[in-house]
Amino acid sequence: MLEQFHLFTGKGGVGKTLLSLAYAYHLTQMGKKVVHLSLEPNTSKFIDSLGIKEFSHRVLDLNESSFHYITRKLGKVVATLITHAPFYKAVFDMVPGMGHIVSLGQIIDYLDEEKETYFILDAPSSGHVLTMFQSLDFFGDIFSSGIIFNDIQKMKKTLQDQQRWKIHLISLPQSMPLQETKELATQIEQIFPHQYELIFNSCWSEVKELTEHQSSLHEHLAKKYQMEENLLKTIPSDSLRIPFILEEDPLKIIKEISLLFAKGENQ
Repeated sequence: MLEQFHLFTGKGGVGKTLLSLAYAYHLTQMGKKVVHLSLEPNTSKFIDSLGIKEFSHRVLDLNESSFHYITRKLGKVVATLITHAPFYKAVFDMVPGMGHIVSLGQIIDYLDEEKETYFILDAPSSGHVLTMFQSLDFFGDIFSSGIIFNDIQKMKKTLQDQQRWKIHLISLPQSMPLQETKELATQIEQIFPHQYELIFNSCWSEVKELTEHQSSLHEHLAKKYQMEENLLKTIPSDSLRIPFILEEDPLKIIKEISLLFAKGENQ
């Protein structure tokens, strides 16, 4: 069964934006209605520049998410008054994780309101994502009853449903990113067991032409190839490995990676 919500995260620079877009494109090729989500307005500009029409994109703006949440609970008039009050921004600055909870609540609402739509989130770096998950327990301990407590329980219930969503942890096939990804996977496993997959991006050892001519590679490239191969032997065999793609056009890269997602899911 295909999960409705897919969260892509990793350290900065591992290619999570392109991979999340490729996965969104992959789902459209399966005939699915897809919405790509991000917290960065610049992602919308990037998608527009690519001319992608197969799926839509939404930015999870904190102010809009807050307004939506308060409107749903207390009405539009009250929401307008609160979000325009001087203390409003200060609350989010003073209370760590509040913004994460609001954004997560907005996503849960999307899932409930648009049950036939698949949502792909280009999430912040892995540290922020872990903070977002941990914020559920933090605020759950603060609010023992009431509206916020009930909503946090709803979020937890949704995120504990293995058939509802999935985390895609992205790394590069290098020692430091790999170690950080393994540590993050261990922490996520403690919160949401068996709900993530590992993706290794820009793998030289997965480039067919290099594999076929390994014996004749330049010394530097041969060393990099061998180090990468040895590293990848330490990861689960079912992890998805994306080859290094010699292409400058991001749209072509997105479409090529989407085919790899399709191939991986069919195996």
